[in-house]
Order: sequence, then structure tokens, then C-alpha cells
Amino acid sequence: MSTNKTQHYHLNQWEAEDKVLRAEFNQDNAKLDSALAQAAQERAELRSAIPKIVTGTYQGNGAASQTIPLGFAPKAVLTMTQSGLMYSPNSSGYMFGGLALPGHSASHRYRRSISSPYEYYPGVEVTDAGFTVYETRIGEYAGVSCNSADTTYHYLAVG
Repeated sequence: MSTNKTQHYHLNQWEAEDKVLRAEFNQDNAKLDSALAQAAQERAELRSAIPKIVTGTYQGNGAASQTIPLGFAPKAVLTMTQSGLMYSPNSSGYMFGGLALPGHSASHRYRRSISSPYEYYPGVEVTDAGFTVYETRIGEYAGVSCNSADTTYHYLAVG
């Protein structure tokens, strides 16, 4: 039987004259196993609480939409052209990027005449595994250009 115990986990520490018992080894192994499992669980919880931050680029392909996979559901996505452009106010304006949140797309607000109601056209939407960008011609001098062919866009995603 051990004479001493360790300070933190109270594991057995034997003196030269102590009789070593298998039951004490088994108790120590159970304590170690439990402590290691708890530490692993705590690390996993901490890792899941740390936001994922991903930056990158995508190439516009000119299609009506393009989904950019990230491998996780972002809480926010910010996009812009390679030159940093998100909006150009020429005439009714062109949208080239913006900040999208789950359930709240980055959209272009447009109305066809002063008396007509505003319409909203999505430019960037958050998805379950990334985000989708759109290319939409709205009027002669207005549109959503978040997926223009041969244009490089930058993004910042936080998950």
C-alpha cells in the first residue's frame, strides 16, 4: 500500500518499503483517464468558441450566381473587388460587394422611378457552408456585379 499521494490528482506514490497493490494502479489509471477525458472535452469546447476567420479571393464567372464554399457556416461575410470597391454611385449605382449576415443579404436597393417602391436585389448571401454571390442587371445604369466575369473579388468570412 502506498504511503504518499501526489498533490493534484492524489495518485499513489510508493516508498521503497511499501507493498505495491494492483488495485492502487487501477485507481490511478481511472483517475488519469477521467482527468484526460475532462481536459479533452474542455479543449474541444474552447476550440468551438473561437471564431473562424478566413480570407481569400474568388474569380467572378459572369453567371447569375456562384456559391463560394468555406466548409463552415459564417456569421458574417464581407466582399469587395480587388481594388476595394463595394459600390459605385453612378446614376442608380452598381453594387460590387458588401457585408452579409445570416438572414440578411448584402443587397442593392433600387427603384425604377421616384414614385415606385424600392426593390432589393441580393449581392451576397450567407449559406450553411459558405456564401453565394450574384450578378444581376437591374436597369440601364444599375446592377449587382458581385460575380462579374474575369473579376477578382476579395472576401473576409467570420464563423
